[in-house]
Amino acid sequence: AQAITDTATRESITAVTLAARNAEAKVKLARAALADAISSLKPGKNTVKPQ
Repeated sequence: AQAITDTATRESITAVTLAARNAEAKVKLARAALADAISSLKPGKNTVKPQ
């Protein structure tokens, strides 16, 4: 029974780690998009960069 619990725990940790990495990647993309949006609001730079 202990081995099953250890395996389940490892799988849970792996799932959480993967979710955290995916979230980190999405946050980086969102931050870049926000930075582009803010820079497009600055005077003289009222253009949105094509993706």
